[in-house]
Amino acid sequence: MSFQHPHVNQQTIHWVNKHGTLQRPDVTRFLPIASAAGGIERWRRVGDVFQAVVQYAFDNAEPLRPDGSRWSLSNVAVPNKLALSLAVHDVCEQLPGAWVSPAYQARLEQDNLTPMLVSGSMKIERLNRTLAIQDLALQTSGASNGQTLAGACATGTHGAALRVGAMHDTIRAVHLMVAPNRAVFLQPDAEPLTSVAAADLTHWLGFPTELISSDVLFHAALVHLGSLGLVLNMVLEAVPLYYLTRVSEPHANNDAAWKTALQSPVSGTINAYHHEVVLNPYAPIPRDAPRAWVISMDTARFTAQPDVDVSPNISDAPNPDVLNIISHLLEVLDARVTNPTFRKHITRQLVELYQASRTVRKALPGVMFGPTGLPEGRGDSIEYAIDAQHAVLATEVVLDSLQQQLRRGEQFPGAIGIRFVRSSDALLATNLVDTTCFIELPTVRTVELKSVFAACGQALDDAGIAFGCHWGQTHLNTPERVEAWWGERAQQWRAARQELLEDATARAVFASPILADTGLA
Repeated sequence: MSFQHPHVNQQTIHWVNKHGTLQRPDVTRFLPIASAAGGIERWRRVGDVFQAVVQYAFDNAEPLRPDGSRWSLSNVAVPNKLALSLAVHDVCEQLPGAWVSPAYQARLEQDNLTPMLVSGSMKIERLNRTLAIQDLALQTSGASNGQTLAGACATGTHGAALRVGAMHDTIRAVHLMVAPNRAVFLQPDAEPLTSVAAADLTHWLGFPTELISSDVLFHAALVHLGSLGLVLNMVLEAVPLYYLTRVSEPHANNDAAWKTALQSPVSGTINAYHHEVVLNPYAPIPRDAPRAWVISMDTARFTAQPDVDVSPNISDAPNPDVLNIISHLLEVLDARVTNPTFRKHITRQLVELYQASRTVRKALPGVMFGPTGLPEGRGDSIEYAIDAQHAVLATEVVLDSLQQQLRRGEQFPGAIGIRFVRSSDALLATNLVDTTCFIELPTVRTVELKSVFAACGQALDDAGIAFGCHWGQTHLNTPERVEAWWGERAQQWRAARQELLEDATARAVFASPILADTGLA
C-alpha cells in the first residue's frame, strides 16, 4: 500500500545516526509540512499528518520510529523501514492557567516553578535558548545539548545534578499518541492537570486525547525507550534563569583527594549542584601531570552579570562533557593503540581541556552544557550506573580491569567521567538509587573496544557490584541484567506498555529494536 498525503513529503534515505556509528539502508522518511498559518490551523495540520502516517504504519503493521536528532549510540532509535520527523511540531509555551489544578498551582508558587508545554521534538539546544528569552532555564540537562527533549528522556539522560535528578525527573506530564485516533495525557496520581488540558489538546489536534492519572503509567512514560507511542508534548517544570560557577581542581596521580571526592556525595561533605570527577584511565605521561580533575558547580540567579558567558561562541573553556576529548585523539589513532605515545597524547589533551591548575568559569546552563565533539563514525561510549556507596571500589575495579587489558595488548583510548545523580521514580530510569554514580568511558571506536567494555562489566560483576547501563549508549543491558538491576520496575514497565498499546499491531508499530535485545518486548 502506497502512502500519499498533500502535506507530507516522502524520501528514501540511507539512515545514519548523528555520530555515524549506526546505519540502515532504504528507510522511508516522512516529512510533514507545517501550515503557514499559526494557532489552531498549525495544530490541526500537525494532528492530520501525524494521524495519516500512523494510520499507514498500522495498516501495514510496520514499526514507525520517530526521527529525532539521532543522537543515541544504542539502537534505540534505529528504524526498520519507516521514520517520521516530528520537527513540524515546535512548541514551547507556558501552560494555560485553566490546565493547572489548585493544589499544583500552590506547589508551583512554593517551589518557584513555571510549567511549560514543550513539544517532544524540540532539541535541548533550542529549548535552552527559548527558555532563556523568557528568563527561565531547565533544571538540569545532559552534558551536551544535541538531543531532543523526548529523546533525552527516552534513554534516561541524567547530567550530574545532585539536587535534581535526571532530565525526566523535571517532567510532570507526557502526551503520547498511541493509535491513529487516540492519544493519552499521562500524569501522576496527584493530578496536577485538569480535564481542560485533554479537552484543549483534543480540540487543537483534531483527535481524542484522554487525561489519565496513574503513577505507574506516568513513571513508565518518563523513560519510554521510544516504545510507548509518539511523544507529542511534555509538561516540563522550568526554573528562573540561573548561571553556573564551575570550579575544576586538578590532582596528581598519587593524590588521594580525587578518591575522597568520589565518596563525598554519600558522605555528606558536599552540597554542590553538580559534582563529577574526570579521570585519566592510566598513569599520566609525564608522571608529574595531573591524573584527575574534580569538577563542581553551583547555581546563582542570573541578572545579566558581566562575567557570565551567555553565548557558546565566546566560550573560553570546554563544556564538561568528557566525550569532547575523543575528537582530539584521532590524529594518533591506529587500528590498535597500545603504545605510550597514545597514552601521552591522552594526558596532553586532558590537560589542555581541563587545565593543569585550578580554573573557574561562569556560564548560563545552555552555554555550559554545549555540543559534544564526538567524531562522526568513530566515537563510542558506555556508562555503568552503580550505587554511589560503591563509587571508589567500582572505579578501582574499572581501572584495574583496564590495566589488565593493557597488559594483554588492548588499550582503552579515552578518558573516564564519573558523575552523581539523585534517584528517580521513573520505572526504567538508570538512576535507581539515591545517590546513583555513573562511570562513563567515552572513547574512539577500535577493534578491541567491545571486549574492553565487556571486560569492565565482567570485573564489576565479579566484584559483586550491581549495575545497569545508560540506554542511549553502547550497553550491556541483557535480559538478565535488566531483571537484576531494574527488577520489578521492568515488569511494571512491560505491563504499562501492554495497557497503553492495546493490541499487537500497536505494540509492533511502536517498538524499538532495543526491546528485543533487553527482554522488554
